[in-house]
Amino acid sequence: MQEEYLFLETSKSEKEHKSAPCHIVYAEDPATSLRLATETFKKLRVKYPGDKTPKNEALYKISEIVTPEKIEDIIDGNFNLINTLVERSEKGKPVDTIVFLDKSARNGEYLFHQTCQELLHRQEISESAIPKNIRFISIDKVDAEDNTFNRGLTTLLREKFRKEDFVDKQVLVVDEYVSTGKTLKIAMEVIEEMYGIKPMGIQMYKDCPTWYGSESGILGVSEISDEMRDENTHNFYALRDLDKDTVLNLNKFVNRLGPKILIPLFKRLGFIKSRGLESDDELRVIQNTLEKLNIFDITPEELKLIQQLPSEIVGTHLWDYFHDVGGFISRRMEGEEMSENFRQYRRALKDIVSESMYQRDLTKD
Repeated sequence: MQEEYLFLETSKSEKEHKSAPCHIVYAEDPATSLRLATETFKKLRVKYPGDKTPKNEALYKISEIVTPEKIEDIIDGNFNLINTLVERSEKGKPVDTIVFLDKSARNGEYLFHQTCQELLHRQEISESAIPKNIRFISIDKVDAEDNTFNRGLTTLLREKFRKEDFVDKQVLVVDEYVSTGKTLKIAMEVIEEMYGIKPMGIQMYKDCPTWYGSESGILGVSEISDEMRDENTHNFYALRDLDKDTVLNLNKFVNRLGPKILIPLFKRLGFIKSRGLESDDELRVIQNTLEKLNIFDITPEELKLIQQLPSEIVGTHLWDYFHDVGGFISRRMEGEEMSENFRQYRRALKDIVSESMYQRDLTKD
């Protein structure tokens, strides 16, 4: 039983709520849908009892999602997205590329993939209706609040994506849940600016998933912007507010030096710049520091870039910021505990899909 979902034809569209035509049906009516979700819940609750202790936060997060209501919402959202793709395919405008919004829509992508595999196995959908190109993009919460984004960074982001997946292609941007729609619209604007196309946007689930915003590793990725703001808010905003030309030139400089040279260099530069020297004196000290580090190929333009940066900028942050395209690209979480939480959560998501489809099969027998 499909609910209404937000769908945007372009980033300029007003919020419109509609569901895709039901080419593939999970349940014939709301009562059957809830019954299937309840049966799935009963089976999974034995496996995931959800006792909350300091050592099994992931299991507790699993227990939050293993409820009849959440299971029903997950399956309904998966089917709505797939029906959207089938509808576009049947109209002769198949979606070529799906862009999921990090971090939270990454679990949505996994659920979508698992549901597609189940339906393909049952020969209920055609492979031609399911896009082969899946990409992820992270829109910073600050950008969403300001309704802006750094246009210099879009140039860098274009280098991370294959242009053949976007240019003259049908692109669908998917957010797991939409509150105001700002994040979804900015993602669509970023893609439009990079490739000159007008992507569509869709909300995956009608309710906010319980995994949203979790820091326990169950999303599998983190965002550099969050980490930088936690450690040094000024670092993040100083880099975020750079103009386009400075961003592009600084990116070349950062990548040319690499982290092994960049990080110790900026450790020393931070001390130099904090001394409040006159511009010419500071330049001489910086040049002497470069020579001591055996760095002799810095251009005059790069020296100007170094002088422009605030003294608080840390080399590690500078490298991470450009390596992750200012936060547009998320990074995998590190640490065995986080990785294990992620694996456990993914197993639970897969079980939700497989058990739900099994319960659906029983109604057809």
